[in-house]
Amino acid sequence: MKAKMPNKPAEAATYSCNKCSKQFKFEQGALICPNCQNANKSDLVVISMKDNPEESQLYTDDDFPGG
Repeated sequence: MKAKMPNKPAEAATYSCNKCSKQFKFEQGALICPNCQNANKSDLVVISMKDNPEESQLYTDDDFPGG
């Protein structure tokens, strides 16, 4: 899981609304569920996001410990 800056604009991705279970694509603007108009970011969860090559260059092997 990558770190998020507080108050950062929402990223383009496919989201799921935890209130009404609607899945929707978001590109830009205000992140709001098109079905129930929910704008609470903690209820809008990313389920699919394209890789960002510029962001990926910032990571090293130390960022991915695992086993």
